[in-house]
Amino acid sequence: MRKIYRWLKLKWLVFIRLKDEPASIAKGVAIGIAMDFLPTFGFGLIFAYIIALVLRVNKVAAVLSAVFFKWAIPIFYIGNIAMGKLLTSREIQPKDLSSINANQGFFHFGDWTELSTTFLMGSGLNAIIAGIISYFLCRKFIEYKRKLGKPNKKILI
Repeated sequence: MRKIYRWLKLKWLVFIRLKDEPASIAKGVAIGIAMDFLPTFGFGLIFAYIIALVLRVNKVAAVLSAVFFKWAIPIFYIGNIAMGKLLTSREIQPKDLSSINANQGFFHFGDWTELSTTFLMGSGLNAIIAGIISYFLCRKFIEYKRKLGKPNKKILI
């Protein structure tokens, strides 16, 4: 547990000390978080880095945020299904969430094809919403932390 705490603290310090504009760092964070909502099949870190590179935003912030939120992917995916259900007005049955059918084996994708449209629509919208929210929150947070870190310019005699 101590190693995890030290690793998180190190990543936090790296993030806080990034030497870039708050907007650039916040855009990188937004990209990294948005990638965790999308089904990238393990390539989310690479996609976050490439998108940050192309958009000329902070690449370290993009990769760090994508790494940090990997633990939340199952929660994000449940939210994607719920959002897709709202968008498509389709009732999701519990059998849709199970990939194993005893009669047809693991690789039967009949239930998955019905669920895929719902999931993809939900993941796209959730990625956009999470990216926008995380951009504004991160930018305000960085500006606040940097304002606290600046010494008072008044000279007291």
